[in-house]
Amino acid sequence: MKRRSTTWYWVGLQRTCWDPQLRPADKRVAYAHLTHRGWRLIKRIAPHHVETVRAMMIDLLSPAEVKARGNAFEKISSHLRKCV
Repeated sequence: MKRRSTTWYWVGLQRTCWDPQLRPADKRVAYAHLTHRGWRLIKRIAPHHVETVRAMMIDLLSPAEVKARGNAFEKISSHLRKCV
């Protein structure tokens, strides 16, 4: 595994930032419980993440496109809630 690969980061975060717990009845599902260190990491990087998402996505869209995107995701979310 390359040191800078996505898997390398994933394994590192898993070891230090959350405690994955498999769901006994269905091994395909895992719940991730943030550790205190993981929560501190989220609080530290969240402002930068929001700025980046805005600059790379939201600020490029017109108000009508933002609304259409929101409507599309609401439709998907509504459907998924019915499925579970």
